[in-house]
Amino acid sequence: MRRYQGEALPDQPKISLIVNDSLGNFVAGVALAQCFVSHYQGASVTLWCGKRVIEFDGSIPGVAHFIPFLGSSMREMLAVASDYEADLVVNMERDSWAKTLATVVAGPGGSVVGSALAEDARGELTLASGDRGELWVDQNWIAEDLLDKYPGLMGRHIVDVFAYLCHLPGGLRSYLLPQSPAKIPVPDLVISTAASLPEKLWPTSHWIEFVHVMHARGLSVGLVGAKPSDQAKFWQGADEETTLLAQTGIQDLRGVLSLPQVVWLLSKAKLVFTLDNGILHLACATETPTVGLFRPGISRLWAPPFPNLQVLEPQGGAKVSDLSVSQAILAVDKFQRSLSLF
Repeated sequence: MRRYQGEALPDQPKISLIVNDSLGNFVAGVALAQCFVSHYQGASVTLWCGKRVIEFDGSIPGVAHFIPFLGSSMREMLAVASDYEADLVVNMERDSWAKTLATVVAGPGGSVVGSALAEDARGELTLASGDRGELWVDQNWIAEDLLDKYPGLMGRHIVDVFAYLCHLPGGLRSYLLPQSPAKIPVPDLVISTAASLPEKLWPTSHWIEFVHVMHARGLSVGLVGAKPSDQAKFWQGADEETTLLAQTGIQDLRGVLSLPQVVWLLSKAKLVFTLDNGILHLACATETPTVGLFRPGISRLWAPPFPNLQVLEPQGGAKVSDLSVSQAILAVDKFQRSLSLF
């Protein structure tokens, strides 16, 4: 096993990507897989991910194999990994389980991008030389001057960063995800109010006021997200959703649809208004206008530079919760006008 330094890969290389199964990370992993397939003819990409996104298995463009290492038995997964030989392993995570998996999947002959243990398990694999090694250590990937510090970067999105670490000549092009139609009424406006961290949340009172304004404009509104039991287990905002539904009567679509059906729903809506969460990334795989609420600076790394996404973030050190309803409505209206939607 060795650190990848841009050496030529074999014909039809076997590439493994290790990524968390939170939707944002997953979509980034899929986009990186598609970069590899575009660059290496005949590449076979295996996505080591998790059971929370297993509904996409078998239909992900650019991904030949999907292995749910998160949510499965570690003993079982180590046995699977031991039988797998990759030419290149790209570990997009930094936790100990992902590091261990990267080391085992690479085996004695593979190359690694990202975190991995040394083959003798004494410390970590030596970093890449030059600015790619420095970039990995840096970790401040939301810095305003990132492109100045690392002039080889083609862009500052998370996929662009990993494409550079992997010596790929191009970066993020699009998000390609499978869709599956559902037999349900499609709301005009889709919202998503839960997130992984409390500092991403917008006050419930703001959501209620926002929905009332949209209703006054004659728009139907639907709430998407995980089913309530999973919401409380993995994300923040389950109680707030209950209050929102009780006080607005909007369509409750949480846990009703499979993930490919959610992508389809988002593609059919007129507008998506959401926090920086997985739904935002699924919406960015469609052409539907999407307004996303981000914490300051985070959009530099995590907001895909697609024309259907409008970033709304607080200024002057404020928090997401400080964004007013009037600011949100203004952002929606300006974005709709810029896209000539009315």
